[in-house]
Amino acid sequence: MNIKTIWILLVAVFITSCVSSNRYEEALAEKKQLEEEVLRLEKIENQYADLKSETKNLKSDCERVREELEVSQRKYENMNAARKDLQEVYDKIVQQNKDLLQTSSSEKKELLEELSRKREEMDRREKDLNQMENELAKKEDRMEEMESKLAKKEDRINELDLQLQSMNASMRSTLGKIENALIDFKKDELTVRQENGRVYVSLSQELLFEKGSSTIGARGKEALKQLAQSLKDMNDLSFTVEGHTDSDGSVERNWELSTERATEVVLFLQENGVNPERMIASGKAFYQPVAPNTDEKNKRLNRRTEIIINPNLEQVFDLLRSPKEPQTE
Repeated sequence: MNIKTIWILLVAVFITSCVSSNRYEEALAEKKQLEEEVLRLEKIENQYADLKSETKNLKSDCERVREELEVSQRKYENMNAARKDLQEVYDKIVQQNKDLLQTSSSEKKELLEELSRKREEMDRREKDLNQMENELAKKEDRMEEMESKLAKKEDRINELDLQLQSMNASMRSTLGKIENALIDFKKDELTVRQENGRVYVSLSQELLFEKGSSTIGARGKEALKQLAQSLKDMNDLSFTVEGHTDSDGSVERNWELSTERATEVVLFLQENGVNPERMIASGKAFYQPVAPNTDEKNKRLNRRTEIIINPNLEQVFDLLRSPKEPQTE
């Protein structure tokens, strides 16, 4: 090999290194964006769990107030019965007083004193009864307020449940469409699964690329074309394309290769009608293996490209961003 040929090879390697460095920086930015999206989904799940816990506590408080209301009603009924009894006694005493108008003055005095005591006791019972009625009315108002708040919370939870069920149903439908579109390919070439509300299409390196290459082969293009026919009409979904490698080779090369492969798949899908604004290319190198990189069989599983189909979370975000109920004292 002459000196001129060697210089040409060195220049080609230098140019390739610069391009790979730029793609590496893009991959880091896209990785950060994807991690933020995952954090948003985890935040939704946490807020949803908090909302259920708050509703459970509210139901418990509502039940306690209902029990207090029942106790108060029973006390009210007892007080009212006692008042009626006292009224009857008072009426009897009045009648007795009329009958005894002709009796001695001492007997009249005792009767009047007893009558006065009964009147005072009846007034006191009447005051207690009025206070009990006021407390009962306040508890009924509080009960209605808590039941109204509980109904709103339950409506919000039901709305979230329906939205999540709709998203899961949409993902199941998407899963079925993709499985039908890729039915001609073997399981060791690609797999389709639904997990954590997303659909994952995992394509092996053997289906898409030669070892160490980022150029899509003929059979890989055939699979991606069929997949693109299903994806291009899913305008309410977004797609993340992740490149994965085994642990062979240097860290730098694995980052470059995984990012290059993800980018090539995104470009090919774009060429076949998939909206580029709904796609993200991301390289993962060998940091997210599906099996330990201990033998060739496991390494073959790790050398893959995954197309992750994400649901539209904007409606769920809108529900979670709705104004909170004002707290009552």
